Amino acid sequence: PLVAPHPDALALVHSWLGHHGVPPASVSATHGGGWLTVAAVPVPQANALLGASYQLYRHAETHETVLRTLGYALPAALLAHVRTVVPTTHFGS
Repeated sequence: PLVAPHPDALALVHSWLGHHGVPPASVSATHGGGWLTVAAVPVPQANALLGASYQLYRHAETHETVLRTLGYALPAALLAHVRTVVPTTHFGS
């Protein structure tokens, strides 16, 4: 890849996830490590990780249900390294 995250940044994110009980086997990287996917995190654990309050939301017309939160937070040490966390606050168009 043309741009990849610094190894220290990846180590910091992995350390934070591990500190919160996310097993390394649940984390996979794509795009040269620039995108991390964390699989099978229960909602209560995601809420604790992100200071969030995930809830189910139902679209009034389509009746599609999505799991989202209205806000989340990351530790200050991660802010310079993490651009986005999904799914969180994006409900689509």
